Amino acid sequence: MLPSKPSTYTPQYPKNVRDSLFMYLRASTLDNIRMAAWRYESSNWPLPLYMNPQDIRLGRINKHVRLSFTWEPFYYYTLVGMFKRTSKPKRPRPTLLSQLIFSLVKKDWVDYYEYLNVSILTEYLNISSVDEITIELFQENFKHIKACLYANPILKDRSQILDDIYNCYRNKNWAACICTMYPLLDAIVREFCSSVDFTKDVSFISANFKGAGFKPWDIDNLKHGALASKMTILAITKKISWEESNKVFKEKCQEKQLGLPGIALSSFLTFASKYYGYVRKETKTGHELNRHAIIHAASKDYGTHLNVIKLFTFFFLTLELEPVLKILFAEE
Repeated sequence: MLPSKPSTYTPQYPKNVRDSLFMYLRASTLDNIRMAAWRYESSNWPLPLYMNPQDIRLGRINKHVRLSFTWEPFYYYTLVGMFKRTSKPKRPRPTLLSQLIFSLVKKDWVDYYEYLNVSILTEYLNISSVDEITIELFQENFKHIKACLYANPILKDRSQILDDIYNCYRNKNWAACICTMYPLLDAIVREFCSSVDFTKDVSFISANFKGAGFKPWDIDNLKHGALASKMTILAITKKISWEESNKVFKEKCQEKQLGLPGIALSSFLTFASKYYGYVRKETKTGHELNRHAIIHAASKDYGTHLNVIKLFTFFFLTLELEPVLKILFAEE
């Protein structure tokens, strides 16, 4: 059971999934993270949880978007965002004056998790794109991500593979980078399961949730407040009655929420099914990031910089979920 709200205010709060199992994270912050996860998922991105709490780096475009709107994204989303967004596009990049100001500022003046709000604001302000801001976010935090992966105990005996991955990245060998990362993801899951069985991989976790009756709707509802938010929107837009909405709320929405672990797990399962789903035939586009399609050469143009960053993001998300997945799947 996740920790309850403390009786007295404390400035301390969890900065990762592991800490959130023992420390309280306020509901409004979780609502923002959930909405950011929705925004990332709608743009085909896993949730990026690789920021360094002691050195928050946004990048110039992310800073510009963050400063373009001062009202809390949570309130805008719940009151206005569900109906429409800004119709007049704003400047997608900072002006020269903005760049000059940003270059003089040492700190990115955001609290941890606020960097996720940028993805929400891109939709409301019709500014930039999730691809653009997330690529920048990854590149700004590249050194931190690399240091975290090399320092992770699970990857200690596989540093040579990490060397190969980063050499491929530096040389822009995107396809080789992806093909080297996929097996390493499987090895990580075997560690989580305390198993040497090759069947214990990412698809094994997805299959277990599917076998337990989890459909995409249920996986999405692992996110904090997801079901309550969707029921409210359906009632406001008159797709269901308030009586129906209240009935679901009383039956389901008052159950114990899973907090940050639930949001992270939901994003992981969503993209595990995409990246590890079984593909029966070639597709028209041919650029999908899917392990089975790549093995059978059904995905011909998967080797892109964008796909590498997406897989890195999923890779880091998987490692973030270590304490949760070990609880669920570690063998005796």
